[in-house]
Amino acid sequence: ANSKRGFTSDARKDKAQFERRHRCVAGRILRGVHLSGWLVLERWLCAQAFLGLREADVPDEHALGRKLSVAERTKHFAAWRSTFITRQDMADIAAAGFNSVRLPFGFWALEGIEEIGLDRDPFVGPCVNLIDQALQWARDLHLMVVLELRGAPGFENGDGSCGRRSDAWQPKHWNVPATLQVVQAVAERYKDHPAVVGFAVLGSPSATIPPQQLVQYYTAAYKAVRGAGMSAYAVTVHFSVHRRGTGELLALGFPPREMEDVVLDVTRTLQ
Repeated sequence: ANSKRGFTSDARKDKAQFERRHRCVAGRILRGVHLSGWLVLERWLCAQAFLGLREADVPDEHALGRKLSVAERTKHFAAWRSTFITRQDMADIAAAGFNSVRLPFGFWALEGIEEIGLDRDPFVGPCVNLIDQALQWARDLHLMVVLELRGAPGFENGDGSCGRRSDAWQPKHWNVPATLQVVQAVAERYKDHPAVVGFAVLGSPSATIPPQQLVQYYTAAYKAVRGAGMSAYAVTVHFSVHRRGTGELLALGFPPREMEDVVLDVTRTLQ
């Protein structure tokens, strides 16, 4: 319709968004691989990244950064990130019959976070160029990508899965306003990328976060994503509930009907 009326640029954009989304919903299920341990270290699955240091002393990425000098950690993470996930890995994923990957990253991956009052130290970054690179690989290999913010400002849990373990962590430590700014920045950067079909706006929120607070954040994050140009039926917004199940949020009427193209993201571990 836009093409017939002369709006060819709009028509191209509409067609690209339709084709992008069609790959997801036209009788297909996302079958993919979670790229854990690459841009956010999780000791249980990539112990080799911790250089033989004792878990009691260095339980997470934050502690590893503190243990090493600036020069040491810069060199170490550059080597790790250049080899842990490569284009060949992505090609192997596609060749194995998978059609997607989930790409977790922490706030420290982004450029310009100092402008919103965030300090990435002792994490090593920015490394958003690696996200760009992975998305290009995915596009070349016809893989779809779900971006996942795992490692929010102030952290969304205290168990180390988001980059830092802390027994003293409490929900009040999570910096919600800064997290929303990170979400908006990511959405603005990748709103038109043809490989991106989903955005998990918080990867692993603690079950101790009050459900009302989580719903409030998810509502604001949804508005930030859509407002930044990630449109419904091009990019699905994922709301993680895997630490608490769906019941608490559904009881609060979330997600409401007016939210388009959203999912409650539930994780099930196979024993």
